[in-house]
Amino acid sequence: MSDSVIPTLFGDLSHDLILICDKDGLIREANVRSRQLLGEDIIGSTLLQLLSTMSHTKGNAFLRHIATLSPGATSDAWELFFDGSDTAPLCVSIRAGALSADYRVLIGGYEPPQLTSLYHEVLAINSELTNLIRQLSKEQARLSNQIERLMSTYKEY
Repeated sequence: MSDSVIPTLFGDLSHDLILICDKDGLIREANVRSRQLLGEDIIGSTLLQLLSTMSHTKGNAFLRHIATLSPGATSDAWELFFDGSDTAPLCVSIRAGALSADYRVLIGGYEPPQLTSLYHEVLAINSELTNLIRQLSKEQARLSNQIERLMSTYKEY
């Protein structure tokens, strides 16, 4: 591939991940942002090597799908998790377009790892609150039964 496939300025200015790969998923080119987020040595890696293990099955399906694209055709957005240079996986909404019969351009917008971590933290807190509400409801039912028995006993005496 020539250096003109991704113009330098466009690649430098873009906040999105931009990857050029062959139809088998071998990364041939990447913009600056992609290398910053996924590692400087991504050229020559396969797309599957960049994905978090939780996205391998979906990633294989994505690769099969984009291999069938005819030149000029694009895919719908797929949500895949990439192993970033940070510890948290990057949640990327990625689309593909066929540049030719052999090459694909992948463009993806991502959520910063901090946002993904906060999202999972909120989910965990929500789950904990749900459990506490269930426990409170059970305790309320138990106390209601005790009050009912006390009232019943009080009426008897």
